[in-house]
Amino acid sequence: MINTKGSHLARVVLVSLVSLLGLTMIAPAGIAQSRGISDLPEQLKPYDPDSQEWADSPWMAMPACRDRGGDFAVWVAYSLAATPTFLRHYQPSLFGDHLTGQDLERRDAILQGFQDVALRTINGLPGSLCVADARQWATPNPAMKPFGFAWGTSADSQSDFACTDRALTSRRQHELNRNVGAERLACDGFAISCTAAPEEDLERCAEWNSLSDRYVESFEAARADAIGRYPAAVTVAPTTTEINWRSLTYALIGVAVLLVLGTASAVVIIRRKRRARQGSAAQ
Repeated sequence: MINTKGSHLARVVLVSLVSLLGLTMIAPAGIAQSRGISDLPEQLKPYDPDSQEWADSPWMAMPACRDRGGDFAVWVAYSLAATPTFLRHYQPSLFGDHLTGQDLERRDAILQGFQDVALRTINGLPGSLCVADARQWATPNPAMKPFGFAWGTSADSQSDFACTDRALTSRRQHELNRNVGAERLACDGFAISCTAAPEEDLERCAEWNSLSDRYVESFEAARADAIGRYPAAVTVAPTTTEINWRSLTYALIGVAVLLVLGTASAVVIIRRKRRARQGSAAQ
């Protein structure tokens, strides 16, 4: 473990989430379905780095890191605990309150899985990791929200799942600083680069990243399990047909191949006809 103070941190976070922020691990119904910063639910306002609620937040007020940019470990702990609320706000297509039937069961199963994984991860977090230290390890990057250094940006340490609704043309790197930052923690993890860490901090940094990797692996397994138990279904009147995603993928690939081959054949035929006409004209 990184630090034996992790269990104490977990207790502090779980108590404070209710008493200070009014959060519960499974967010109540009625969370806003929007995906913006300006209309954040009250429970999420402390995560906006431009807000007064952020300045008054537990991670900015921790005595050990108050003058060192805040406490990254405490922010991670609170953000993980608030994941259900973030998902409802930033990925309402999969976690909104409009869902019914099997979609609702799958949503609740995923959120329960998040809760279990978050509790285990919070228990493993160090008692403190000041932002000044983490920023030094990763090297400063003022563009990165919310602390000015990159975290959870390596494809090797991110989950294959996404935690926000986004346009089909958007790529993961486009989402890094679109909102408040904490909304992507659940899927991207919290690993940071250790390239600039002093030699005496290398082990500490590596253990931090190992904890992030274990979190992402556990989260992926929990989400995949819920999806397996409650697979997506498409309604085709008058019956509901379960989607076999692998078969559908192969079918779509087959259609794409046929379209490419058909297009290529058409081009070849057009070229042959053009050459034939040119040959006739030359004669």
